[in-house]
Amino acid sequence: MTTKILFVNPEAPINNLTDRGMISEPMGLFYLGAYLEKHGYEVKIYDLQIESHGNDDISGLTSLIKEYDPDFIGITSFTANSHKAYNIAKEIRPLSDAIMVYGGVHATFTPETLLTQKEFDIYVMGEGEITMLEFIRAWEQGRNFRTVAGIAYQENDHIVLTSKRRKIPALDILPFPARDLIDLNRYLNYRDSLSVITSRGCPFHCIFCSTSALHGHKYRAHSPERVVEEVNLVVERYRPKYISFTDDHFTFDRKRTERICQLIMERKIECDWACSARVDSVDESLLKTMRVAGCTQIFFGIESGCQQVLDRIRKGINLDLTRRAVEIACDIGIVTYASFILGLPGENKETVRQTIDFAESLKADKNIFGLLTPFPGTLVRNEADKYGIRIVSNDFREYNTIFPVIETDQFNVTDLFGFWVDAVKSFSHRIS
Repeated sequence: MTTKILFVNPEAPINNLTDRGMISEPMGLFYLGAYLEKHGYEVKIYDLQIESHGNDDISGLTSLIKEYDPDFIGITSFTANSHKAYNIAKEIRPLSDAIMVYGGVHATFTPETLLTQKEFDIYVMGEGEITMLEFIRAWEQGRNFRTVAGIAYQENDHIVLTSKRRKIPALDILPFPARDLIDLNRYLNYRDSLSVITSRGCPFHCIFCSTSALHGHKYRAHSPERVVEEVNLVVERYRPKYISFTDDHFTFDRKRTERICQLIMERKIECDWACSARVDSVDESLLKTMRVAGCTQIFFGIESGCQQVLDRIRKGINLDLTRRAVEIACDIGIVTYASFILGLPGENKETVRQTIDFAESLKADKNIFGLLTPFPGTLVRNEADKYGIRIVSNDFREYNTIFPVIETDQFNVTDLFGFWVDAVKSFSHRIS
């Protein structure tokens, strides 16, 4: 009999902050589902973002578990909705004898919570495709789980961490994400775009970001041909208004970016697209090529308007280059988002004012402000004392980037929230 796997995606915390328009497909689960299906397993995905009727209702999930009777139940989460993952596990544990697996970015950096979250049998840390396959096979064959790299589990009241899983070197070995496991039209009811991931990893060392810790400092990417084939498939099958390339750094490899643009134009794929980029990875020539190929939105992580603060957080950009990149993108007709973080190490009331003034001086269509949040896995959390940060809350429900959870010698949480309010008010007239 075929082993059956059920993956569960909790409601996203952002739903409680804005509206359901922020819902996006669980791409990580689509990758996992596709890889396991490729190797002969039966997979279902249940996404509470679109299935829940509010108030953390999981009645549909419990009915599915009773009907489907899976051998494995995998739950993923970010940090800010990790409590939802734990609550789901507690509610469904009495209903099933399935192996309970917790994965995703939060699980990767918090294996110690296995001692308190006893409903979970296994934590999968880092990239899950090969790890899940090997773990399932070990279970089927009755092998010791210590043979599986990249997992954590509890044994005799202590946590066993197996060897670290090597990153997948060539992403093209992975099949296209199994988007057919969920009706994507239900996501299009809430938003105009669908997601495509073209790379993993980040070679930079920003102290507030856990991406490099999760995916490694080596940039790994799908080939341009594979990327455009997937884009074409998504556009032809689902007809989104635009594609959102959800890479942390879409333009890292200039030649690859240019090749993707060339192939989109050669294949006459008519769909706008959006991406994220560093200001030091684009220039007028590249941005014009991207615009012709359909890029209509770009997100720049700028973080601060104070050069000393940028240097302190290892951002590796300068303000003149930042201003130029934003100006060029706006001038050629790309809707430009500029993102800033308040409360960074070295920040004080004067540097906050510099950041707000710098944002005001940019031509960006929208300025986005968040508060420094020491997510698990980040340097700013692991070395908080070094950076003069005091973490005042470990209630991860508050880790939504608009609730102050740190303080310094220069400001307390009330000051920090006041900075955010002032910044948002300064640009409320620009927000559509």
